[in-house]
Amino acid sequence: NKSDNKSSSDNDKKKKEKRVLIPAQANNAYIFPGVGLGILCSDANCVPSEIFLIAAKTLGNCVSVHEMKSHHHVLPPITEIRDISYQIACD
Repeated sequence: NKSDNKSSSDNDKKKKEKRVLIPAQANNAYIFPGVGLGILCSDANCVPSEIFLIAAKTLGNCVSVHEMKSHHHVLPPITEIRDISYQIACD
């Protein structure tokens, strides 16, 4: 799943196959702005936990196969944060 292992502290590092992988702060930078926008726009009274799973899947779908295979990116560029927040809010 492209959205796995997205939340951790900035200092966490994981070694895998002789490479050091640094997990990103996807929950803070990508997930919460979109979820918050969706809550505000829908005037929701409650937020079921499933919303965060939907947001994570939407975020994962924002990364192309090319970016994952050629650049080993699991997150889209931060320059696309506004469009991604909008997509998360709409989903």
